[in-house]
Amino acid sequence: MVPLICKYGSTVQAWNAGFPVPRLTQLDRIAHRPARPVPVTIADHLRLTSRYIQHAGWLQGALWDDAGRVCLLGAQATVLAHGCPPPRPSAAPAIR
Repeated sequence: MVPLICKYGSTVQAWNAGFPVPRLTQLDRIAHRPARPVPVTIADHLRLTSRYIQHAGWLQGALWDDAGRVCLLGAQATVLAHGCPPPRPSAAPAIR
């Protein structure tokens, strides 16, 4: 959980607080498919990854363990699984 600090004090919030959650559309429901991912910037993706590591705990040498701790790659996989992928790079111009 990430503490939110304001002039009235602080409260514990979920690691993905403040970011949009993927929503199912009618077409998604009819086709029985997961909701379309919500695009976030690369900086926001890394921010979410950092928040998740802070929430779950850090681990070295494995993606995750039984206690729920994760490494950097495990945290990125969790952020991707929650529907917040980084933007795809644009096609690079051909070099002639």
